[in-house]
Amino acid sequence: MMAVQALEKLNPGLQRWIKEQGWGGLRPIQEAALDPILSGESCVIEAPTAGGKTEAVLFPALTRAALEPQDSVQVLYIAPLRALLNNLEMRGEDYARCCGLHAFKWHGDVSQDKKVESLRAPPNLLLTTPESIEAILLRKPAWRKFFRALDTVVIDEAHNFAGGDRGGHLLALLARLEAGIGRPLQRIAVSATIGNPDAMCQWLSGVRQPARRIQVSGKAGQRNDFLVHHFDDRGETEETPTTERAYMRLLTTLTSELKGKRSITFVRSRSRAEDIAKALQQFTHDRIRVRTHHSNVSKFFREEAENLIQQAGEQGIEAIISTSTLELGIDIGELDRVIQMSGLSSPSAFLQRVGRTGRRPGKPRHFRGLTQDEDDLLLLTATVSLGIEHRSESLRLRQRAFHLLAHQILCLSLQNHGIAADEGWSLLGDTYAFSKIEKAEYDRLIRHMLAEDFLREADGVLVVGEAAEKRYLSGNWRKLFAVFSTAPLYDVMEGRTQVGTLDSSFVEGLELPFYFTLAGKLWKALSVDFDSHLVKAARASEGIVPKWQSFGGPDVPLETAQRVGELVNGFCPLPDYLDPAALSVMAAQCRESPGKGGWTPQSIQVRRTDSGKVVIVTYAGDTLNRTLAKLLEAKGRKVVGNYAEVVVSEKASEAGEPERQVWRVLEQLATEGAKQVFAEALQGAQKAWPFSPFQPMLPDDLTRAALVDETTDLSGLCEFLKVRL
Repeated sequence: MMAVQALEKLNPGLQRWIKEQGWGGLRPIQEAALDPILSGESCVIEAPTAGGKTEAVLFPALTRAALEPQDSVQVLYIAPLRALLNNLEMRGEDYARCCGLHAFKWHGDVSQDKKVESLRAPPNLLLTTPESIEAILLRKPAWRKFFRALDTVVIDEAHNFAGGDRGGHLLALLARLEAGIGRPLQRIAVSATIGNPDAMCQWLSGVRQPARRIQVSGKAGQRNDFLVHHFDDRGETEETPTTERAYMRLLTTLTSELKGKRSITFVRSRSRAEDIAKALQQFTHDRIRVRTHHSNVSKFFREEAENLIQQAGEQGIEAIISTSTLELGIDIGELDRVIQMSGLSSPSAFLQRVGRTGRRPGKPRHFRGLTQDEDDLLLLTATVSLGIEHRSESLRLRQRAFHLLAHQILCLSLQNHGIAADEGWSLLGDTYAFSKIEKAEYDRLIRHMLAEDFLREADGVLVVGEAAEKRYLSGNWRKLFAVFSTAPLYDVMEGRTQVGTLDSSFVEGLELPFYFTLAGKLWKALSVDFDSHLVKAARASEGIVPKWQSFGGPDVPLETAQRVGELVNGFCPLPDYLDPAALSVMAAQCRESPGKGGWTPQSIQVRRTDSGKVVIVTYAGDTLNRTLAKLLEAKGRKVVGNYAEVVVSEKASEAGEPERQVWRVLEQLATEGAKQVFAEALQGAQKAWPFSPFQPMLPDDLTRAALVDETTDLSGLCEFLKVRL
């Protein structure tokens, strides 16, 4: 399609705006998405950071809306963060105005007066969050009129939604909107590159025809300026001069990278961000103008940092030290460089972060990695390697979210002043998050909610019971809203200090007290606050073997784990972006000749140690290996492991038996038809934890089923083994 022909399909007002901006035409993703969106297709728009995805969906969606303007919301734009909506507001208003339409931003920081006015005069484009949609459906009786001409829903940063509870909640909201207005909606998901796009297309559509994938790769031939530094502290003593210590050498390198540039340095924890910012001021000769950005920093100062990094000269700042809060698409302009301190296991996160650099023609993408821990170095090397190949990890998309289903039945009963049980199932049952829940399980959930007085029957419909009123409807219904976490992470606290994060699947799959490694140290989990996503921990005695070795942050995905295996076992050459120190450490860990260690990318290795333990080397990632470990534990074995291997202890009275048993389990898992038996074993071994604010509405068996869906991936493990045995 010629660029001029594509432009002519847009609303004339948008055409004029594009010419006034001096654009030479539409970007590749904007051209590719134009016809499918104009024709009403549901689709997944997949393109790199700063690829023009927002305009790719809003230009054609607003062009369609402007053909027949209505006194109603016609385009609903949903984002995971208020900051993203604030960032988009002016562009959305400009684009809508070009088409003779009106836009409005609705979230918790917007005044009630403005919201009431928007209900009286509905915007054609509504920018909002899932929680605000829930509040509209429950508290605004005129919501059907407000949305009566709704045609298109855009889900921004869909990959951020899809892997967690907020994604399931969002899809249930869309099902309720469609039921309320009496027709299906065009659904458009805007996403960074993901490893399983077909699954995302099905997630978006539920039982309907899968959405169409529209994908554009990054710039062909774009240069990369990537370098990973490693600072080895082995051999350091109290006599080692301060300036020669690893941490000071790291700070010196960081200072040289930041000085006079516009950069973001990503770290794993809030406390680490503050420590680095403080150290840059205290221990370096050159004072770097720096701010921090994380969830404990107030909204005012986060936004100030976002504005200051865009200003040139002394008025601005040179660097932001951030957790993952700046990973999503908040527009802060082009950066000179992105720096990662410590490890990173998500190729998708790497691509999003480094995509903030190299936007101008001829400019390379600029990335620096700074590590002190060997495990961090190994993971970061693998992640960057996958990123260079534009490969991302697959998302885990849950299908048995009983706690969300209970929440949505409660909300439906409030929204409709009562709902028949069969009507609730008919409305919600096809939603992807509930697509593996059987009708008999749903009926059991309803019976339990009735028995525990979360629901009661009145005139043949389900209404809210007294137990639900006491637990969820006090305090202006706050416990019913804004309860789902976007990031599936738990903060690990030693006293009042945050020492890192752990994946929710890791935390919710273990029984207290459990041991884990984090920040190079051994920790004992003392308590878990499931509502606040907090783990209270204390340093543990050395010599205790943790049940599962976590390296902090989200689980290590299959794709990164496999690349680590390829590097360690000689199937992948050591990359040229390692500095001499990093290259030396990696060379000591990695074999030169492929296959000498017994593991290959097409197989797994099972070997017996001198102490009688059985080691299953998979490099399958945390989730698949943890699933395998739980199945072996269900057979009475003591198991420890990490993303690379699972280790099974032998009982003294059963010499040789564990190895044979391990092979039997592996072979059964790779066999068609064995999944149901193993699914029952996983559920039987799972303890019922209060993992969600809505878990109290579930019977124990459905709590266990939801936790198994949350923390394991039996289908993924079976598929992994089928092609390797």
